[in-house]
Amino acid sequence: MPTGAADLRIVRGHLLMYSAGGPFEEGPGSPVLVTDKSVNVVSPGHQTIVQRDGQDYILYHRHSIPFDRKFIGRQICADPITFTADGRIEKIVPTHQGPELVHGRMESQAKLIANASITSSSDANEFTVAACALDDNYATRWAPPGDAKGAWLQLDLGSVQKIERQIIRPEYAWKPYRFAIESSNDGKSWNKIEDHTRDAITGSPMVSNKPVTARYLRLVFPDDVKGTDIGIFEWAVF
Repeated sequence: MPTGAADLRIVRGHLLMYSAGGPFEEGPGSPVLVTDKSVNVVSPGHQTIVQRDGQDYILYHRHSIPFDRKFIGRQICADPITFTADGRIEKIVPTHQGPELVHGRMESQAKLIANASITSSSDANEFTVAACALDDNYATRWAPPGDAKGAWLQLDLGSVQKIERQIIRPEYAWKPYRFAIESSNDGKSWNKIEDHTRDAITGSPMVSNKPVTARYLRLVFPDDVKGTDIGIFEWAVF
């Protein structure tokens, strides 16, 4: 970020100019980061700026989707920053995908979900439908109703495929999740690929490197796992 007699800082999305002795002044083009309800970006702010490989990025949080006044969830986001020729910060365009650096090398492989369909045992509401787990958007998620029992999420790849890796991104990286990953060729007879129904696992992403040949995959949660404890941002298959 350029520095000099008049320094630049972003405070809650506002570009401020100041000298060593003050005062603060609203900078040209301010604010640079604002709410855009048309794309479900609400109240972005509390940011910091980092640089990687010569590119500047803004890291900030905004309210989770759907926006719920009873539960103000926050999601951490990252988007690139560009500067004008005279060193001013351009308006920041908030995205749901984020820059390439947040996706990781694992997802550079060919996905097998381009023509896949996804269904679920049930959905909590219109914002948390099964399709949210395949939309390549880390801000949306699938979640069943709070009183759901035996919830499941199922992928149909369209034909029998050789699967080498699965990447599951749960709603909370710190939270223990109990579920099983199962596969099937006909959608009726199922085989367990991994079983975490007794010993919960944590982290994000959750990666399964167990190869399998199948048309259908599903995540199955035990009956004693509450729907409020289930949430899947993304499920990628390679």
